Amino acid sequence: MKKIFTLIAAALMAVNVSAANKVLKITGTADKVNPWDSQCYINLKNLEKGKAYVVKFDVYTTAGTEFKIGTEAIDETQTEHMTEWNASAVFNYTEELTLTNQKSEAVINFPGKTTVTCHSHCTAKPGMEIDHTNGNTKNCNPEILKDYEYAATALLLNVGKMPKDAVIYIGSIKVYDADGNLLSTEDFDNATVGEYDATKTIHYPAWQNAATFEIVEEPTTGISNIESVNVAKDGKCFNLAGQQVGKNYKGVVIKNGKKMVIK
Repeated sequence: MKKIFTLIAAALMAVNVSAANKVLKITGTADKVNPWDSQCYINLKNLEKGKAYVVKFDVYTTAGTEFKIGTEAIDETQTEHMTEWNASAVFNYTEELTLTNQKSEAVINFPGKTTVTCHSHCTAKPGMEIDHTNGNTKNCNPEILKDYEYAATALLLNVGKMPKDAVIYIGSIKVYDADGNLLSTEDFDNATVGEYDATKTIHYPAWQNAATFEIVEEPTTGISNIESVNVAKDGKCFNLAGQQVGKNYKGVVIKNGKKMVIK
């Protein structure tokens, strides 16, 4: 048994040598119904109004089952055009991502133009008064602005569908122009995290109380390298910290020298 743990520890140490990259770690703390029930913003820099961009990053989850998250390209800082909830109405719904425990590259297209449904300048319906209480829109007609050019200030992630206790890891955010030229990289080395604070690299509405957000060193990104290690040949399972786990454990384990997922 001591030899088994020594092998696991050696494998993990070898992987960790190259695992110094910083990543965004999102941990689910409550089960929610809608994707927008848990959100966070990742600030982007120097995007220009009306121009198309492509945003890419590596992402995976520790969850044993796949799930989806939504994305938006949003100008969070503008205040001229707001929704009935007094949030920025200048955004695009962009790609929906399906997350698994296998690292993959997310590719999100920022179009640079959108249709704005603005309640800052809405008009009351006949015989009614404008009342946006609790997101009410029955009393008014919004101002509609088509082909509105804007520059996104943030990538908005809607992660409400992530299971409680699941973890999402997101790597460096890379922004490309329409021709595929790399314009900027947010590698999270100096990233900041805060509640309600748009000056932070990562910020989120804490009232949702559905997830935690933090910058951490990337865990064993070379997890597949452990598969060839000759450990646990007696059929016992170990988590990635080298601890033996019981039959009711769910998640990524090492069994008979190979990585597998117990659901």
